[in-house]
Amino acid sequence: MTNGAVILTLDCDMYSNDPKAPQRALCYLLDSEMSYKLAYVHHDTYGGEHKYLYQIHPQGMDGFRGPYYLGSACFFSRACFREASSPRHQRRPCRRETGIRYGSLSEDHNSGYHMLCRGWESVFCDPEPPAFLGDVPITLNDVLIQNKRWSLGLLQVGFSRYSPVIFGCRWAPLPMAMCYARYAFWPIWCIPVSIYAALPQVALVYQVPLFPKASDAWFYLYAYLFLTAYAQDLIDFLGARGTVRSWWNDQRMWMIRAVTSNLFGVFQFSLQKMGFSGSGFNVTSKLMDDEQIKRYDGGFFDFGAESPFFVSLGTIAVINLVSLAVGLGRSLSGGSLQDMFLQVLLSGFVVVNCWPIYEASVLRADKGRMPVTVIRSSLFLAGVVFCAAYFTFSTV
Repeated sequence: MTNGAVILTLDCDMYSNDPKAPQRALCYLLDSEMSYKLAYVHHDTYGGEHKYLYQIHPQGMDGFRGPYYLGSACFFSRACFREASSPRHQRRPCRRETGIRYGSLSEDHNSGYHMLCRGWESVFCDPEPPAFLGDVPITLNDVLIQNKRWSLGLLQVGFSRYSPVIFGCRWAPLPMAMCYARYAFWPIWCIPVSIYAALPQVALVYQVPLFPKASDAWFYLYAYLFLTAYAQDLIDFLGARGTVRSWWNDQRMWMIRAVTSNLFGVFQFSLQKMGFSGSGFNVTSKLMDDEQIKRYDGGFFDFGAESPFFVSLGTIAVINLVSLAVGLGRSLSGGSLQDMFLQVLLSGFVVVNCWPIYEASVLRADKGRMPVTVIRSSLFLAGVVFCAAYFTFSTV
């Protein structure tokens, strides 16, 4: 679309928030010490509360050839789109244009990854105020649809011949390849998270201990790992100009994505590999009505859509609530609280995080409440899980 030496990529729903943004980008792109190897200057996308993807991790990757490309708010040097003008191929006469790589649903991640593997570097620029702002999905269903698309696209890269584990380790420094591998296989986190969200809780109902008892020395290792991981998470978030409340919501959204959009993304990718499903592009709605905006500004989740994501989420919420009530009662009456203590804590922690789901299912009367069909489906699936667990744990 342009013959300029510098190209700005910006989504149609974004706008400039700082007139000095081009000047800052040119400070890097015209630097004589780095311009020959600099592919792009990336800014924080949206300037929102999604700190890890858009601020914390890009800052951490700055020393490993630079951050990944996130599809918007980025100033490119035109030279990086030429196959043979990369630092690794500067002596070749060919000047073939390559452009953006559309081999997956996450073409931004794929394009930046290939540029850095060809020897280019990138820079993360995070001024205050944010250089660009924009509209994002504000309903939970739209957010999860978008995240599922990302999950599917990342897995397409991770399990291709350009996998960071194989191609990346060959053509890029090991730390950079590890960073990209972390993102390419990021959706697979849904498997252990989903197991921890259901299995220990169901075992708690039938008084089957899966973790060390509270008096065991190994108990302190589990407690240490949990507390230090969350403490580091909080410190990183506060260091990125976040708040404790936004951090709590972020870790809650991490768990929600794991048992919904990431899980569905992994499932759809598996079906694709077996030849049962195609990869359609689900467009994320950016339309907003006044009631949705009011709920969003008030800090309320919008569960108004009849979505399979909410069935999965509701099932986990029901399993944990029943497990905490029944399992804690049986542990106290049977004198086995020490044996089941970690499972009680885990179930209670998930219940606290699931409070917006219980509120949307029982207490709320607005259009953002959980649909009745979703509640019924969640109760039915939770019942199926407990019935299956009964026949499994009754023989233990």
